Amino acid sequence: MKAAVVTFPGSNGDYDLYKALQLVGCEPHFVWHRDRGGLKEYDAVLLPGGFSYGDCLRAGAIASLSPIMEDVIAFAKAGGPVLGICNGFQTMCEARLLPGALIRNESLRFEGRDIRVRAPGSSRASHRVWKPLQMPSTGPPAFANAITSSMIGLRLAIAPARR
Repeated sequence: MKAAVVTFPGSNGDYDLYKALQLVGCEPHFVWHRDRGGLKEYDAVLLPGGFSYGDCLRAGAIASLSPIMEDVIAFAKAGGPVLGICNGFQTMCEARLLPGALIRNESLRFEGRDIRVRAPGSSRASHRVWKPLQMPSTGPPAFANAITSSMIGLRLAIAPARR
């Protein structure tokens, strides 16, 4: 599986994501935020965590205006899987790839804790975010269709974390 790891100024989770993709048998490639020309050669697009543009305006707001995001949106609209991690998730919300908006925590401080969220396809999901994506070997799908429960546990580590 060939995966694009989009890198923005200030990203700090891109190399970890690249290595994690390698460890599960993927072929990751860095794509700079100013690069254009489409993402059709990739099987998946991933937006890593970090503090793109220093989160000067709102987390992910400036990154969502980067030239590559037009290609990311087109890739997603064509049915391609896009995964946003941490700041990448915030960028997806700001680019309107996901519904809603992120707002500050009630505590107005950074929070790190375990949370449970409803998996796609469960009765209360507003739309299906994930699609099946097979790994090169005979492993399970790379994205969330492998989840059999309607609730999944995640680690929350963020300041603007409420939706």
